[in-house]
Amino acid sequence: TMGLLPTSSYSDEKGDASNNILNTVSDLNSAGISYDDQNVYLFIQTASNINNTLQKTFHLRLFNGKDIKRMDITVINSSQAEYVQYASNSIKNSENPTVEMNNNVLMVEIPRSLFKGVKEVMFSVDIYDNNTKKQVDIMAFRNFIFPST
Repeated sequence: TMGLLPTSSYSDEKGDASNNILNTVSDLNSAGISYDDQNVYLFIQTASNINNTLQKTFHLRLFNGKDIKRMDITVINSSQAEYVQYASNSIKNSENPTVEMNNNVLMVEIPRSLFKGVKEVMFSVDIYDNNTKKQVDIMAFRNFIFPST
């Protein structure tokens, strides 16, 4: 159920959002990765209800022991996300990710098949204000050991 982050979540310093006006609606509290047989779930939790007007982007680096692949997913609003290709090693799926939002928790669902052979995932997340063109909050890259499929 939405509302609780998985045990593979990482805390972020509270109150470190760069804009005090947006602080309570954009301050990242934690982010995490969870998975089942079919999907991988990316989560963020903010200090209060998520501001739907701010852009949230997950940045993932996938390691299979030989190569590094990149996956970036931008959440545009509470029901729409898309893969963004920033580099030649960027990967994406033919279908956009699924988004679910409940108060201060946002979840993005992507197919586990994109993680075939992946042993480790580094991920970060940031919140960006398109109106001011400024980053509001960011969580540094965290490492997650991913069971190979």
